[in-house]
Amino acid sequence: MTNKMMPISDLRRKVSQTIKELQHAAQDEAVYITQHGRPQAVLVSYEHYEHLLEQARHKMTPADIEAIRQDPELVALVEHIKTTPPNPATVHSATASLAELLQNAPEEPDFDLESWTQQWQTIESEMKAIDRADDIAEGRG
Repeated sequence: MTNKMMPISDLRRKVSQTIKELQHAAQDEAVYITQHGRPQAVLVSYEHYEHLLEQARHKMTPADIEAIRQDPELVALVEHIKTTPPNPATVHSATASLAELLQNAPEEPDFDLESWTQQWQTIESEMKAIDRADDIAEGRG
């Protein structure tokens, strides 16, 4: 399972399946729950949630960040990087057009065009409904 967007109506129908998929997914994968086309929540595995909590406990304070910014060794390193000219040996001219490379790119084996198209159509229709509701609320329609 990859990170994906899911309307809340789909989550209601597939909650058990979605939770099972998250339990077996990579730790950082998530399902973004939308309502009226806008993100409202994120569903992650319990392990990933615990990992995020642990990271939050060790979050740097503004004072920590300022101390790093003022570190003389880091300031000197940044200045050295800024003043170092580009190395012509590492600059490579284009050998093909981006359009050609994309057209001839290998297909991703896990990509399901039909599923993607359905998800995209759902998102587009939700966005249109939101735009329409906004137009009505603002007296444009």
